[in-house]
Amino acid sequence: MVATVTVVEATDAGPNWNTITNCRFNTSDEHDPVLTYPIPIPAAGFNYSYWKSVALNLADTFTRINNVRHYCDGAISWGLGTGGAVNRGNTGIADGSYVQSTGTPGTTGTEVVTGHSGIASVSAITSDTSGSPFTVDSANHDSAERTNHIVMQVKVDTDATNGVQTAETFTWIYDEI
Repeated sequence: MVATVTVVEATDAGPNWNTITNCRFNTSDEHDPVLTYPIPIPAAGFNYSYWKSVALNLADTFTRINNVRHYCDGAISWGLGTGGAVNRGNTGIADGSYVQSTGTPGTTGTEVVTGHSGIASVSAITSDTSGSPFTVDSANHDSAERTNHIVMQVKVDTDATNGVQTAETFTWIYDEI
């Protein structure tokens, strides 16, 4: 039998893990923010989304899942400005090391390296491609549980493009026995 795998996002201090099919970056700690709390273009410096903690939830009967990786197509078409980017933490984060995203709702999130004790550095997610995916979790998962999670955050520069941006696809891959 094969595993049932869903993408889940953590919010709140608990955390609360919710199944998602779309992940919208914004300036609040919500898993389904619709169009509320957009990321404003800053007058100077950068504004950030609240970071998103996203993992795979493994369920049903399977023997083993491992080698969990994440990537995009190598380009983000959002108008985030000259220094803008979609960044991800440079390590997969275990369940017990989850940190709730913070900031000023409607204005900016706390920059993830500053606010998340498990993230020492970030890289642009565009460096993660099908030929070179980011390894989120290399552990063996032999029963129903969540994998390590990836922490992602949008950084917006002063010359960003205002408005709703087009959808982007992020892909999860893993090995299953």
